[in-house]
Amino acid sequence: MRLLWAWVAGVSVLAGSPATVALAPPALTFAYQVGSPFANPQAVVLSSAAAALFTATRPVQDNWLVLPSGIPAASGSLPGILELGFNPSGLGPGTYTSAVTFHTTQGNYDLPVTLLVTPAPVLLANPAFLEIGSTDIGPPRQVAVGMSNGAAAVLTTSPTAPWLTAVPGSNSVLVSTTVSKATAGLNSAAVKVTGSTALGIANNPLQIPVVYVVGTLNSGGPLTLTPASLAFQRAGRQTVAVSGPAFTAATATPWLNVTLAGQDLTVWANPAGMAAGTYQGTVALTANGVVELLPVSLNLAAAAPALPGPARRPRRGQP
Repeated sequence: MRLLWAWVAGVSVLAGSPATVALAPPALTFAYQVGSPFANPQAVVLSSAAAALFTATRPVQDNWLVLPSGIPAASGSLPGILELGFNPSGLGPGTYTSAVTFHTTQGNYDLPVTLLVTPAPVLLANPAFLEIGSTDIGPPRQVAVGMSNGAAAVLTTSPTAPWLTAVPGSNSVLVSTTVSKATAGLNSAAVKVTGSTALGIANNPLQIPVVYVVGTLNSGGPLTLTPASLAFQRAGRQTVAVSGPAFTAATATPWLNVTLAGQDLTVWANPAGMAAGTYQGTVALTANGVVELLPVSLNLAAAAPALPGPARRPRRGQP
């Protein structure tokens, strides 16, 4: 696995030319049995049409969420892969949620991360994440799958995409891909592994993320956006034509809203109450398990001062 990162002391505005950015998978889920020695990492693949930089940050208080730098911020180069892990020390049973925010030249994305801590056994995969290139030639990838308490598990599998095949064994799964059934660029799915319900498995079924890169990491995601960025100077709306598979769209930018009509995405800007200045926002489009970022800028000019009008003459009879 190619890990491209370097730690940074803080987050700053990133320089560089705009580049189409796609991320996969769109979320990560971990599971941990209390007292178990296992805490396998996963990763996020970032595609970019041009070389650029990114930073990744997590909330300072969420110490259980581990970036490669060991601190709440890490940086790296696009395209690339960032490994994410967890540290269960001091955590009691429960479900913990957080997010890693990726800051790129094409906008930001909050990657949801969930950790289940439980006294019950969990299914574990090693490796817990697969990144496969279409030029990788060889036998299917073997993923070891077992119980966190060492018990034997009878496994069944079901892949979540037509390009993905998974064959279960006694304690492993063989994963293979078919390029003719995938799209160019990033493809993201999961191998769903189910153990016997009699074993009391807390994370049944286990989903093993698989990112399949058809072409190179510069290829982007399955969607083509026209235009690839938006700029507003005032309140209004603009439409983006989206070609590719069906998709969803959302934004965490407070002055933006989005609506969908078929393959057309309409973005609404509402800067009511905002001061003059330049603002950056992002719309995240998700298709086939891949997130693509649409950058939106807002450049609000200061309101022109009112011009003095002509002096008002007093009416006859008024002082």
